[in-house]
Amino acid sequence: NFRTVANTELAVFGADKMPKRYGKTPFERLGEDEYFASVHVWIRRSKGDYLLLRRSENAGYPGLWCCVTGLVKKGENSLSAAVRSAKEKTGISLVPEFGRCVLSFTDSSTHADIWLWVCDTEKEDLVINSRDTVRADFGTKCDILIFERAGELVPFPYLRDFLNVSDRLFYM
Repeated sequence: NFRTVANTELAVFGADKMPKRYGKTPFERLGEDEYFASVHVWIRRSKGDYLLLRRSENAGYPGLWCCVTGLVKKGENSLSAAVRSAKEKTGISLVPEFGRCVLSFTDSSTHADIWLWVCDTEKEDLVINSRDTVRADFGTKCDILIFERAGELVPFPYLRDFLNVSDRLFYM
């Protein structure tokens, strides 16, 4: 969400996924083969449903459902950014060793790592960051696909691959 990190130093990575430099804000133009690094954090409970956040009207993709998302800041790696983003946006303290980077993708300006944690938490345990999020709930794979079809989910190009990988990992 570029609107809420305007004064934050972000990591800029090269095509090789190695940090090139720091200090860019998301409003500055990147060079060729440069990317901001982001994380998408999916939190799945053992009963198989996922934490979904409804984005505020002030956030990118206003009013849509999504997983926890965040940008990698100066001094962070993907894992530490995932743990920090989950804590900031939900109040959940994820155990780094239990997270798994299950997919990655790159678009025109962002390289994203897709993380999965199995974490049994309840809605009442969440502390929602109201700047970015107006609501939190849990949804099944079917719910997520219905939201996607209805245009109510942030368009994640990897969604079906992620859900398939998540199912395979969960039932191993």
